[in-house]
Amino acid sequence: MLTPESAPALKFLGGAVIQLGDAPLGGPAAHRRRLALLALLATSARPMSRDKLIALLWPEGDEERGRNSLKTAVYELRKLIGEHAIRTTGDQLSIDLSIVRCDVSEFEAAVAAGDFEKAAALYGGPFLDGFFINDTHEFERWADMKRARLAESYARVIEHLAAKATTRDAIATSSAVVAHAAPAVERDAPIEVRTKWIARRLPLTVASALALGLAAVVIASAGNTPNDGVTLASATPVILADEDPGTALEFDGSTANASTAVGTLVTAQLDNVAVDMMVRLDGRTSHPYQMIFYNGHGAVTGWGLMVLGAADGQAEGTVGVIAGGIALAATSLVLKTGLWQRLGAERRQGKLTVTLDDSSYVVGDFPVNTVAGKHRAIEQTTIGGDGSFEAPKGHFRGAIDRVRILDLASNFSIDRWNFDEGKGTTTVGAQGTVVHIGNAQWTAGSRAQPRDGFWSRMQALCGHAFGGRVTEGSPADSALRRAALVMHVRSCAPTEIRIAFHAGTDRSRTWVLTRTAAGLRLKHDHRHADGTEDAITQYGGDTRDSGSFGRQEFHADAQTASLIPAARTNVWSMEIVPGKQFAYALRRVGTDRRFRVEFDLVRHLASPPPPWGATR
Repeated sequence: MLTPESAPALKFLGGAVIQLGDAPLGGPAAHRRRLALLALLATSARPMSRDKLIALLWPEGDEERGRNSLKTAVYELRKLIGEHAIRTTGDQLSIDLSIVRCDVSEFEAAVAAGDFEKAAALYGGPFLDGFFINDTHEFERWADMKRARLAESYARVIEHLAAKATTRDAIATSSAVVAHAAPAVERDAPIEVRTKWIARRLPLTVASALALGLAAVVIASAGNTPNDGVTLASATPVILADEDPGTALEFDGSTANASTAVGTLVTAQLDNVAVDMMVRLDGRTSHPYQMIFYNGHGAVTGWGLMVLGAADGQAEGTVGVIAGGIALAATSLVLKTGLWQRLGAERRQGKLTVTLDDSSYVVGDFPVNTVAGKHRAIEQTTIGGDGSFEAPKGHFRGAIDRVRILDLASNFSIDRWNFDEGKGTTTVGAQGTVVHIGNAQWTAGSRAQPRDGFWSRMQALCGHAFGGRVTEGSPADSALRRAALVMHVRSCAPTEIRIAFHAGTDRSRTWVLTRTAAGLRLKHDHRHADGTEDAITQYGGDTRDSGSFGRQEFHADAQTASLIPAARTNVWSMEIVPGKQFAYALRRVGTDRRFRVEFDLVRHLASPPPPWGATR
């Protein structure tokens, strides 16, 4: 029997080989379906049944032929990698990774341990790169998903390493190199696309990653025109990924300010619009109020968010809203000094709601003076001031990061700024809007939790519909297997995302994601055709940890246990690989109950009719 030291290693990053020492093995070891079998077993989180392996690798033949092919493959592989390397437990197979080494498992372990330099060294390229087997569509789908997940992890690794770059010269070098070599790479490209560009165009070593900061990607200045007509600066700054903590803008409470050019608004929209951001209040100033955000002009048009205090008869740090320098309303929400908090406001159908972390305050009908009319020449979108950049007042004292302005009617981000461009005098939003920085200082930004990254990915799907199919289930799910399945991300707000799940003409289901103080919550809203609630509805659960940017798990709550006793051990999950796939799944702990439906994010469908009973 082979010892761990002498056993071949399984190499699936950058290709597919069984390697002994420095040499790949040929002959039986190069048989593609056998290599695919090893890849499935070695990278799966749990043992796999023979039936599933046969369905993935020998789908065209009859059951008996498939079982014989699997039996032969296992026999031949055991001769190559060790008699006990492939374990059998009942009808399931697995690989003993204490006997056989696998680069994928070692890479994932290094990422989990935070050893990013080791992880970068282990990543030899895309998973099963260039590996293909005819007539195995299900296996190809599985490989694509795994490839995208690993590429996503690798991108995070490189971004962590890039964050360690300690000199401005290194950052400047990375900006120049990337801008020169990749003018067409978009910041919002899917993560696997960005990673593939980095890996293929600038081969990485740990040293070069540290020196060049290649987690950065660039918005191309050539041919881009922002929505407000402002042309991008010729020296486009490097922008890090959304999930990177990066930097933030720090305002001193007396002179610091940041805004678009005079006469330039991010949006002239007043209704069905929202803004959210990360805010850190550092205390009161000599001004009676502090402006956090304003769209318009502080004296005559537009609206904004501000901090109130004793001068207004409010607790220090109270969040208020103001319109045109005239209408003013205080909320019951109070910012805590020195703490990063998520602050947002949305105006929907004339009613304004302000949200601070997991708490909301409905202001109600709130007047907003028209923007972009006769006062267009003096209007701006401003952060940390009142909308008059040349002579600002109402200064904010603290830090602001991750500002997003959203169109609620069409569910997309009009623009956003993460302030991750490094020290400089201007910043460029995701849609190309230039924001000029006046006297603000650069400081450490708010660190995004994985759940925040997941939430952002979900919001990026807002307004879009996608087709799907059941990939795992029981006989009880036969109706769903036969139906045309569509998910439609119908509405997004700072604290709620509603996703309609249609099965043919059945429009009874809506998945509702909400933010809570502890994490995220998933509920299932089930309705009849007349809009009334089903007897079994609003079941679901909460996350118990921060999850990951691509996956969140929701454990059944007490309400679920009361409604459906058998479902008290349910764990639902949602997975998203940007630009590739979204998956909704269920497992019932202690049983073999499994369900999974996968949606193709590449192909966008026309929006379906609203779910039954939908009011928003």
